[in-house]
Amino acid sequence: MTVLCLVELDGDAPADASLRALTFARTLASGGELAAVLFGVAGPELTQALAGYGVASAYVTGPELLAGYAPLAWARVLAGLAGQTGADAVLAAGTDHGSEVMAHLGALTGLPMAANCVSAGRAGDGSWQLARQRWAGQDGDERGRAK
Repeated sequence: MTVLCLVELDGDAPADASLRALTFARTLASGGELAAVLFGVAGPELTQALAGYGVASAYVTGPELLAGYAPLAWARVLAGLAGQTGADAVLAAGTDHGSEVMAHLGALTGLPMAANCVSAGRAGDGSWQLARQRWAGQDGDERGRAK
């Protein structure tokens, strides 16, 4: 299983919310590959930090190709990478940017998008079982088809 995780940057380091998203994504990628997707400049310290969270590869779109935050463009990059890598799942932190990019990604691909998940796992036959935080913090289980 290949899992892509959008990593937002806070200066030259991964944002704290993205580190938590990587931890969540690592559990889904168990036995497969966890890959980070970044928009910005990735130095050696960043690469080392990502490796510490189980990231096997990182895809970086530098500012020379895409300057600043552009949610639809970021979603297009994620869609392309998901197709090229055969990713089974794409995740992002539940930040304003992460949620907006994932909504665009769902619209572009026609695949379901679930927000505010606190757990996720394969339920069989390409379906997923999700637990989402909603309604003032109450959890709810949902099932959906991944493909």
